[in-house]
Amino acid sequence: GSTVQCDLCSNLISNCQTCTDDTACATCQTGYALNGGNCQPCSTTLPNCAECSSTATCTLCSPDTYALNAGGCQLCSVFMVGCLNCDSTTLCTNCDAANYFDFSGSACACTTPYFLAANNTCQTCAVLQPLCSLCTTATTCSLCNSGSYLDNANACQTCPASCGTCDSPTNCFTCNTTLHYVLNGTICSCSSEYTETSPGVCSAVCGDAKLVVGQE
Repeated sequence: GSTVQCDLCSNLISNCQTCTDDTACATCQTGYALNGGNCQPCSTTLPNCAECSSTATCTLCSPDTYALNAGGCQLCSVFMVGCLNCDSTTLCTNCDAANYFDFSGSACACTTPYFLAANNTCQTCAVLQPLCSLCTTATTCSLCNSGSYLDNANACQTCPASCGTCDSPTNCFTCNTTLHYVLNGTICSCSSEYTETSPGVCSAVCGDAKLVVGQE
């Protein structure tokens, strides 16, 4: 009589775990998905997928720069800004320290004195708000540089050209003497030998650089 020889499914069909015959695989080895009786790497249809239950559903992503989400793999940083490596979409294991991110709970945040900009990078107060010397957030300031003032939206605005320092456009503390302005109450006016010919411009009353000649 004839003899029946048994062989491993994986010897008959590449990367097959169990099979119904020598041409049809039933289940594939880890890291492979069943497709038409054959086994193909999970990553063929699921980029960065190490293990899967089908050609459309990933169960484990690799490397750990990717997180499992809705059966696919996406970069950790998609879910957590500044995260390089993660165990899930909500648990970061490594923050991007080279770009000033550090752990904040299970995610990442910018380290002091950096703030998160609109493009998801960490930037200094001086970059985000050039007129601000002390930021509280990326868009709000608590202390402005000299020559600027804090408006009602907690943003810094430049003092009028006539002012040296101010806390509003109409409340100057010092004046721009280089432009020939002197303090007059809370505003700056041109000094007696000059007249304002346009905002921020004091001109000599008899023409620039000419003295007023007394009448006889």
